[in-house]
Amino acid sequence: MVIASIILAQHHLSQLDFDSAKQKIEPLLKKEALSPNATQKLVEILPDLALIPSLDISWETLENKLLMQPEQIPKLISLFTKGRNYVEAINLYKRGLEIPISMDEVHHSIFICYFRTHQWLESIQISALISKKRNLSELQLHRTLQAATIVFDFPIMLTSTNKLVELGKLTNSELKKIHHSIDKKANEKQSKEFEHLFATDSKLNFIYQLHKKASLGQYAACVDEIDEQLSLNDQDVFSLHLKAGIQSELGDFPSAITTFGEILKIDSQDSRAIEGRIQAGLKFWQPSLLEEEIKNALDAISSVKISRMYVNFLLGYKKDYASCLDFINTNAESLPGRFFREKKILCLLKEGEITQATELCRSHIVKTANSREGWALLAQIKRESQSIKEQLDCINNLLEYEGLSPIRTASKEGLMTPCCLQSDTETSSKDFGLVSVVMTTYKYDESLLAAIHSILNPDIPFFRINHCR
Repeated sequence: MVIASIILAQHHLSQLDFDSAKQKIEPLLKKEALSPNATQKLVEILPDLALIPSLDISWETLENKLLMQPEQIPKLISLFTKGRNYVEAINLYKRGLEIPISMDEVHHSIFICYFRTHQWLESIQISALISKKRNLSELQLHRTLQAATIVFDFPIMLTSTNKLVELGKLTNSELKKIHHSIDKKANEKQSKEFEHLFATDSKLNFIYQLHKKASLGQYAACVDEIDEQLSLNDQDVFSLHLKAGIQSELGDFPSAITTFGEILKIDSQDSRAIEGRIQAGLKFWQPSLLEEEIKNALDAISSVKISRMYVNFLLGYKKDYASCLDFINTNAESLPGRFFREKKILCLLKEGEITQATELCRSHIVKTANSREGWALLAQIKRESQSIKEQLDCINNLLEYEGLSPIRTASKEGLMTPCCLQSDTETSSKDFGLVSVVMTTYKYDESLLAAIHSILNPDIPFFRINHCR
């Protein structure tokens, strides 16, 4: 019943029926404790709840209720992380540390939150806590190395790199970033430690030395060294990949396409070469050639990454929503995940299937634990399914609630375009002074109402800044 009340309140808010929304929310705030799911749902709509006059609700209010049932905090942190509410999860974690409750079970979630919000030092600290209990996963090692490389935490860089080398999972991209960081910040002793580490693996050492030359702009020397390797073995796929990578980095996409083609002659199922060839083609080929190449790639191998490229090609290059929808539906079993669900919702919306798009979007929100992307899509559906007149009526309801004159059409034909909208200036300015506010919007959603409300709020300070650049 609690969740249902929150959903009904959200519906009333969308209709600017503040009184009805208040009636649904106030009883919940009187409860001593709320479930994690209910709390998360309230946090999701806090910006909208702030529009309700005389309703005392804030993040602190909800947080204090949670502290009365501390055993629920870890579950809510996990829910927030799944829903990508990283800041709320971190705040709750910090408060949880202040009370006698074990937070060990949420360290994996908090590590993700700190990493996603680019709090690199905190990410490293949490990964150290995790490693005391168990070995870091491969993904956690990659993320810890990335964080340590950015802040140049040398001991963690060395430890993480060593573990990834032992697993054989250190990537070419990571080697490049490590070299860049060492080249800029390391002393001679630290540089030698890494060189000693890479010297134990001939392949890694070869790549590392290439990056050293590339950092000095010696790209020709890099290609010469790779060609020397290929002269000994022209079937060396590893060296061919390195060569194609350098060519792409130089912007020599025709040569990169040719090199990737040589790899595919050796192994027609090499997914990295197929993907790299298409990526280079994005910079060089005509759309018709690119589409043909992607289709051939889809016939050759089953790759989610290539499927994503094709979906983005249909949406971004061709604006062919019907074909994109057909492709996603045909390959539904092999294309799981939020990316394809969100693209399907977008296609349904563009094709005018509003009801189906709305149903799928609500299902998507549940599956992704109230993700912000899901709610943004739902707002977009609502916005695009409304006529301009309905959108204008919604804004006028808010203006009327504040005692201001509505915006009306100036066109005799009643055409709803921005150039024919006007307001009764004399009535509007009579009590409030001759002040006009122009607010620009881009891809606006339901937060537009909160923005208008903030402009109308006389308690908010006003700042005037000239010559902004």
